[in-house]
Amino acid sequence: MSSLSPHSPNTETDCTVEINGTRIPVADVDIHIRNEGPMDMGYYAEGQFASPYEGEDYLQAFNIEDENSPMDVCYIRIYRDDLDGYVPAFRGLVTGVGNAGGDTPESIWKFRARGPAFFLDKIPVAENFSGPGVRAIAELIVEQLNEDVPLSVSLNDSFTRPTEEAVSEVQDTDDSDGSFEVSNLSPGTGLLERQAELLDGARSFLSDDDDEDSTLVADNNDGGGGILVQPVIQGSKLFQFIEDEQNNVSRKTFTRNRHTLADVVSWITETKDLFLYFAPRHDRVKLQVFPQQELGTHDAHYLGGEVNVVDNNALSEVNPINTLTLNAKAANTLGSVGGFEVQAPDDEFVQVTARHGPLYRRAGETALHDTVFTESSANTKDEAEKEVRKRLYNRITNATEGDMTTLLYHPITPHDSITALPTCRSTPATDTEPITYNVTRVHHQIRASGISKTRLNVGVGVENGDIEIVNSTYKEK
Repeated sequence: MSSLSPHSPNTETDCTVEINGTRIPVADVDIHIRNEGPMDMGYYAEGQFASPYEGEDYLQAFNIEDENSPMDVCYIRIYRDDLDGYVPAFRGLVTGVGNAGGDTPESIWKFRARGPAFFLDKIPVAENFSGPGVRAIAELIVEQLNEDVPLSVSLNDSFTRPTEEAVSEVQDTDDSDGSFEVSNLSPGTGLLERQAELLDGARSFLSDDDDEDSTLVADNNDGGGGILVQPVIQGSKLFQFIEDEQNNVSRKTFTRNRHTLADVVSWITETKDLFLYFAPRHDRVKLQVFPQQELGTHDAHYLGGEVNVVDNNALSEVNPINTLTLNAKAANTLGSVGGFEVQAPDDEFVQVTARHGPLYRRAGETALHDTVFTESSANTKDEAEKEVRKRLYNRITNATEGDMTTLLYHPITPHDSITALPTCRSTPATDTEPITYNVTRVHHQIRASGISKTRLNVGVGVENGDIEIVNSTYKEK
């Protein structure tokens, strides 16, 4: 691949795609960000590219002929007019390459790639936690990923909010935020033994996708590639580790024959009011951890915001679920009195109920229950209360999904909120009140013909503080 010349178009494009560091001439590109799996966000991407193109065989950028080579790294940037530069939008591993087929020319190929979140359930883990802080668990996740996947993974432990400004690639790699780095593109220990299993899981996930197929697009130049925009955590998404007593979690044992990194992530996200996801950077991915209340907010352009809403057909369910009850398993301790732990009898478990206040009042103070959740892994009353809050949050945001289409807008992610009016062909219905929605899926559609857009799946908005614990008691088995 050393003799392969990177694609260098003469004009800027809406995105650039690099495979193992070599830019390729892409066709349509789709980036999906979904609220699924153990992480609060998971990224995957797909696209088409031309090969041969202008005398270069860009298939050589992929390690498709060597089964023993590490998986290919795919890196995608999106251009932002407001920053006059490109921002990292995806970084992950290629899970498939093949001819585009159909009515496309034989020189058009397609690829698919997944972010690190989708490989967590393939990495076994053996660890005995005894009241660790969140930071220790996050460091374990990073360490295990660096051993098993050929991606540089680091932990973002900066207490400074990222700024929205263009920086040079040298500045973007200097680890000034205190993170650590491993060599990019180097195969991790144990990767080759599990590569077939990873790819099988990828094919299974991608085969369920129902988005439309891509079509050919001409690529343009990014102006030399000397400017890169530092990735931005939208709004007040500020990573912070609060290493105090309340941030410690209960004891937990994971065994290699039964558990994976996905189980570790599920455990911490279900028992703490935290969101975890891997943010793409140009030379690595970073594990972001931030409190649930630190989520991004966005407004439609006609409400004074920066999101240019083209269509919005999302509706709000009249009476969505507003109450959820969770039964936690019996545990050694379920709370404290005067600073002392309370021991729970073996024949008791804790039952907690959460309620969304505004939806409860809108339903005439009628509790509309979801099915009682009985598979909680919470070991303490505090963990059970945090878990039931988050489960009700997810249940409400997914209760009624609709579609919203905007012009290409990079900063928005799942779990953010967006306020808009019903909109058709860029014309808002000004005779109605604005509605705040929660974003559950983001699909960036970069197109050659026409205008690139961002398609959102949205649901009922849930504000921080809306969900309260209305019951927390001990029950006999």
